[in-house]
Formats: sequence, C-alpha cells, structure tokens
Amino acid sequence: MRPNVARVALPVPLDKQFDYLVPAHLFPVVGGRVSVPFGPKTLVGIVMQFSHESEFPIDKLKPIKAALDTAPVWSKPLFDLISWCSLYYQHPLGDTLSNALPAALRKGKPAEFAATVEWQITEAGKTQLMSGFGRAVKQAKVMHMLESGPCSHQLFIDSDVSTSVLKTLTEKGWITSIERQTQQTQWPEAICNDPVDLRLNAEQAVAIASVNSQTEFGCYLLEGVTVQARLKSTCR
Repeated sequence: MRPNVARVALPVPLDKQFDYLVPAHLFPVVGGRVSVPFGPKTLVGIVMQFSHESEFPIDKLKPIKAALDTAPVWSKPLFDLISWCSLYYQHPLGDTLSNALPAALRKGKPAEFAATVEWQITEAGKTQLMSGFGRAVKQAKVMHMLESGPCSHQLFIDSDVSTSVLKTLTEKGWITSIERQTQQTQWPEAICNDPVDLRLNAEQAVAIASVNSQTEFGCYLLEGVTVQARLKSTCR
C-alpha cells in the first residue's frame, strides 16, 4: 500500500512542513509541486516526503488538490544547494524553495520549456544566393546569415532584422522556420565531483591557521591581499 500522507514545504514564514492526504487518483512525486489548501487560499508547495502516518489524525488532514509535476523540478545537486541556503541563512525551507522557482512555476503553471524558433534556408534560397538580391540589402543580410546554417529567431532580433523581412523571404520560399523544444540542462557531474586543488602561500596559511585556532565565533579582516587570495581563503 502506497503512503497516503505527503509532507509539503509551503511558501509561508513558518519553519515547518505540512501534512496532506494523497488522493487515490493523484500521483505526486518527491521534489515535485502540488497545489494544496491553506486556510482560505490555495498554495503551491514542494513535496518533501511521503509517510503512512502523521502527528495529526488522518481524518483531519486536507487532501492535495492537484499534482503539478511528474518529476522533481530540480536535480538533486541543485535541490541540495537550495536546502543548504535555507539552513545557512536561517530562512524557512518552503519559502526558500518557492523563491528558487521561476514566477510561472510558483503560480502552478506547467514546468515546460518554451519552444525556440529557428530559421533555415531552403533549396530555392540556396539557388537564389548565387543570383544575388539586388538592392534588397536586408534580405541579403538574412540569407547570408543563414548560408552557414540555421539561426535562432532571437539572433535576428539582436541583429535588428524585422519580422517583415523574414515574412517576405518566407513568402518567396527562400527560408523556412522550425520549432525546437528546449531540453532541461542537467547539472554537470564534472562540476559536482571535480575537486579543486587550492594551494596557499605562506602568508595565507598563517592567516587561516590564526582563524582556525579560535574556538568562538568572531569576525576577521584580511588586509592587503588580492582578490584571488581572498577567494582562496573564503573557499578554504
């Protein structure tokens, strides 16, 4: 029997999580978003774990309204980083997680990447390249940009190419647009696992040894060091 209680972190100024019933027809996931009732409001929270029991009577728990994701919204390394921020800055986890989400996802919108539009030259366009474009300077600019391969729509916007120019070339059959679905970029394992070899010079070693020798909290000022040295000292 699957657990029927979900522990949810909500964007509220309380350093605790809240238990909700999981309806039989819903299948939320740990790390995914759910919409839940909270007083007179409906909030979007993150499922932290599932359980068969709660500190409150099961019949008193409110049910989850909707499961918004079929997979966690963050990779584990990124989720761990956000959780660490909550602990380090002593800020409620639910609010920290919520602020780490894009605004649309905080409102319960689908966690989908918008399709990007790319333009590419057609066979007719390649033939026209050999004939030239006369005084149509802007059209020639687009065609020569596409000569070496597809270009994103954003690139044309950044290059001050108007939509009307693209429309004209499309109507002539010289270029065509395609949509590509953007994929989520995974956290590179090399960044997670690659140890950084930091070597201190003599002065840095003395400064760090002095700080480490203190047994109580204190503030320390490093004088006359370069940015690189400060970074190394901070990392250590």
